[in-house]
Amino acid sequence: MSWVLVAMLSHFVWSIGSIGEKYVVDKRIKNGNIYAIFWSLGLVSYLFLIPFIGFYVPELKDLLIIIVASIFYLVGIFPYIWALKVEEISRINMWWSLLPVITLFLAWFFIGDKLTWMQLLAMFILLIGSVIASIHPKQGGVSFSKAMLFMLLSCVCYAIHAVMIRYVTRTVPVEITFVWKSITGVLFGVFLLAFGNVRRDFIITIKLNKSKGVILIFFITLIAYLGAFLN
Repeated sequence: MSWVLVAMLSHFVWSIGSIGEKYVVDKRIKNGNIYAIFWSLGLVSYLFLIPFIGFYVPELKDLLIIIVASIFYLVGIFPYIWALKVEEISRINMWWSLLPVITLFLAWFFIGDKLTWMQLLAMFILLIGSVIASIHPKQGGVSFSKAMLFMLLSCVCYAIHAVMIRYVTRTVPVEITFVWKSITGVLFGVFLLAFGNVRRDFIITIKLNKSKGVILIFFITLIAYLGAFLN
């Protein structure tokens, strides 16, 4: 049952991280997309693992899978940030329940994972819960939050990432995979900074937040990384 405890801890850490991220995109960063730059560049903190894990370059096929999976993960950050901008964090955390539903389906379709009746029932319950969480009561009826579409897109990206990583870690150790994901993330952040308008907004954000604010932003990204690593 140790994996259950790790899974629960992962989601607990993710919830704490989501609260911090909501604060950051609401109070600290005017352009929410710039948070993705901090998120990507902050992955450099995991490169300290390289001397301790027997780091090596995987076979080309496995390395390409890790890189593509990492890109899906990084792209999935953007719709998540858009959702944070327009919706309450309590609803957003409920919509993360779509992630295992999509992941189970993709794993069944692409890598032959088996689905039991209990898993299908759980998927149905999670779907119903996500729909309920998207409802906003209003006078004369109800409306559905547009943030759910952002979270659906984010969950699809994360689910594709999860299935690809599950496949590649059959042959590549988890810690090696995680470090290569971190390298990809840092390079992704550097690539985004190559665009002048992005670089300008990033520099403005750093100046507005000063050193304490920047440290806080990176600390919140570290909490999110910890949740991802546990997962």
